[in-house]
Amino acid sequence: MQKFSSIVNAMKRRTRNDNKNLPDLKNVGFFEDLPAGRRRYLESKLKRVEFTPGTCIIRQGRSGKFLGVVESGELTLENPDSQSRTLTSGQHFGSEMLLYEKPSSFTIRSQTDAVVWTLNRSDWSSPSPPSPPRIIFTGRSRLLKAGLVFLAAASAIAIVLLTLGPTLLEYANNTLPDRFIEEERPDLAESYLRYAIRLQPESAKVYGNLADILAIQDKTQEAIETYQQAISLDEYLPWIHNNLGVILLEDGQASEAADHFQKALNLNPLNTDVYRNLGNAYYAQEQWNKAAAAYQNALELDFTLLDIKAAWAGLILSESRLV
Repeated sequence: MQKFSSIVNAMKRRTRNDNKNLPDLKNVGFFEDLPAGRRRYLESKLKRVEFTPGTCIIRQGRSGKFLGVVESGELTLENPDSQSRTLTSGQHFGSEMLLYEKPSSFTIRSQTDAVVWTLNRSDWSSPSPPSPPRIIFTGRSRLLKAGLVFLAAASAIAIVLLTLGPTLLEYANNTLPDRFIEEERPDLAESYLRYAIRLQPESAKVYGNLADILAIQDKTQEAIETYQQAISLDEYLPWIHNNLGVILLEDGQASEAADHFQKALNLNPLNTDVYRNLGNAYYAQEQWNKAAAAYQNALELDFTLLDIKAAWAGLILSESRLV
């Protein structure tokens, strides 16, 4: 039988960042009544702990301040005043420790190799961070407001412009793809820009515009590679760094996204949209101080941005979560 070791020490030794079997807290009694967003936040705070057979997880009368949900293995709950119980996969213990900070009513031991997901009372008591503002693409031409062009006419114009030299070709590259998008034909915009690349293989802007169109069509990996190709041709276009960052952030690559947002700001430090996106990238990594600082930088440029103001204020008010 191993000597008693506290849950904190056990976590330090055996906690793994493996969330593929993250339990659904909706199946744990009192969590069912929580709003879905709050429940997801608490699930993100669960820690996976492994115990070897015979480990004393907590003794009766000790203050554990955590809830445990068994993923696998068997635990024994011992109390001299009642019959021992066995917990298996999907069952939980520690509700009163979590809710009311009461000491444990049982001595809890692992009978076999066991995996337990734990939720600390400090996380249970902490406010959920505010939702981040939406992420924003920057730098591409706005969709034209006045009059739509029929697809056939636009295609004909494209062919003519492609034969008239670089000035008109640049104009075509900046306007015709947007016209195709207005007509809900991103596939034609993609085809046009691929042909434009054949005429201007060294144009970072054309690659960037093509990457935007690929992103609109949810061709994520191809869009990322095309943005990277654009950057290899010209690394000094801030909108390409920003838009690549947006795609990386949506793809779950928050750290890489933050790097590109920062590069965009190094090139253009007065863009509120990029500060917003940088804040969202830090938010996704739970770097609350950095997220708040990025949102604050955006507000210093434009204090009328209500969604950023709400996110920034929420992070400041949730100061206990800023680490």
